[in-house]
Amino acid sequence: MILVSLLFTMCSDRDLRSVRPDRTRDADGIIKLYGNKRQGDWMLKGKVVQVNAAIVVEKLGKGSTVTVTGRETLTPILIHVQFAPTERRAASLQPGDLVTFKGICSGMNGSIRFESCISLGVSKPVERS
Repeated sequence: MILVSLLFTMCSDRDLRSVRPDRTRDADGIIKLYGNKRQGDWMLKGKVVQVNAAIVVEKLGKGSTVTVTGRETLTPILIHVQFAPTERRAASLQPGDLVTFKGICSGMNGSIRFESCISLGVSKPVERS
């Protein structure tokens, strides 16, 4: 019975604003950790994670899903971020934006995935002339 309740909670679109993160890492640290999938899943899968310093690479469709990567990691592993439907700031994200978010890590299957995310901060890229 407890397991069923836990699975329901993990799959729901719960509001994470008042939830304290289990882990806090920058995007580069998450990508490095998932260099070993089993280790990454053991450390992060199913946990609420605050991700700092993630750079938006692309916006997927009109929805609230974006692909991000780290500042320094030169690996092909991308992070797909599915923002909660109530997260309005996700609609304004553009490639190059630096975002901090909190979400539930659902592991790696081709890419690292986070669900039910909320934006904690967005910095726009500096325009150079």
